[in-house]
Amino acid sequence: MRPNVGGAIVLTIAAILLITAGYLYFAFVQTEPVYKEVFSRRFSMLSGGTASHEIKEVEEGRIYDVSVSIEGYILEEDTPAGKVINKFYVAISDARAKIVETKAHTYFAWTLYDFQRPITIEIKNLTNQTLYLSLRIVDSTRTERRPFEQVSQWMCLISIPIIMLGIWMMRLKPN
Repeated sequence: MRPNVGGAIVLTIAAILLITAGYLYFAFVQTEPVYKEVFSRRFSMLSGGTASHEIKEVEEGRIYDVSVSIEGYILEEDTPAGKVINKFYVAISDARAKIVETKAHTYFAWTLYDFQRPITIEIKNLTNQTLYLSLRIVDSTRTERRPFEQVSQWMCLISIPIIMLGIWMMRLKPN
């Protein structure tokens, strides 16, 4: 009895298909941010006023970009040359503690990634004029995308009957 060499060739082809399928699945992974707006509000704040927003729409384990900006033109007060006057105060806190607390001139941005819901954002007007502010929270969690996932699954499925054919061809045949 001698073994059939054709079975080994067919099994080698099936192994190449499986290795190529695994390579296509894992090698071409692309991660891209979602950028979905979760919360957006435009509001005005009188001189010395305070606004507090509790955001419950956020989910733990995701990444969010928080931004507060002044909309429109603000009259600059008489200040010494080179000195920047902060226009508003921002404090972001979660259920555990305060995450960030700062003063800003015209724009504030922060990325939240480790927090417990709900998120509270407190804003204070530090000027003697009415501010028109915009508050935005954007979900920027990165998601994986596999462009060749279906092709690699198809290649794995196709290799099953090829493996069975190779095993069948490997049988010993009498001379």
